[in-house]
Amino acid sequence: MKKIKVDLDPEFIYFTADLHYQHKNILTLDGRNQYKDLSEMEEDIRTKLQETLTPESLLIDLGDMFFGTRDNKFQALMSSIPCPIYKILGNHDKEKYFMDHSDLFLGIYDSFILELNDGTRITLTHYPILDFPYMYSGGLELFGHTHGHLDSFIDSVPYLMLDLGFSAGYSKGTGKFIHKLSDILTYFRNIKMGGSCGGDFKKWAQEKYHSSESLWR
Repeated sequence: MKKIKVDLDPEFIYFTADLHYQHKNILTLDGRNQYKDLSEMEEDIRTKLQETLTPESLLIDLGDMFFGTRDNKFQALMSSIPCPIYKILGNHDKEKYFMDHSDLFLGIYDSFILELNDGTRITLTHYPILDFPYMYSGGLELFGHTHGHLDSFIDSVPYLMLDLGFSAGYSKGTGKFIHKLSDILTYFRNIKMGGSCGGDFKKWAQEKYHSSESLWR
């Protein structure tokens, strides 16, 4: 899996997943009853992107940005994003269409590993990987696709993985669908790790996965 090192503070790195722009039926399928119709949802997505991101930000889309592709809709959404973008393809993203517009992205991938300045490695994918790279040495995983259906499982196991989808539990809990990496790291340290190990992902993984008492070896 490709590794990409990003020389940015986590305060400037953002993620989103499962926007399903252009998908009328997603309002019902995903329980997005805060919107009266598709146009209202699409306007809210564009507005939130413009309000949240700045030219100094980096946005990483974890898949299913669109449901189908029409030029006017594609351009409307892309023009509302004021910063560089890495794109991970989801099952509803049309690969050829994105590749034809590859000049709008820093890169287009099926998945990749983001490496931060402090050495933290984060597997980024649309489809969740249960045993993901660097998991046993303090790696993290961020994904979409499951629309929150894995939330109860993730809560029950000591895996540093998180569904960032539009209607997943984390998004509902924060009231946002665009997530700052610094907030995600705080969530892992304070909620998933319970404030233990001084927030050290490697130390926490060592205790969880490699101790003689661990069930997760």
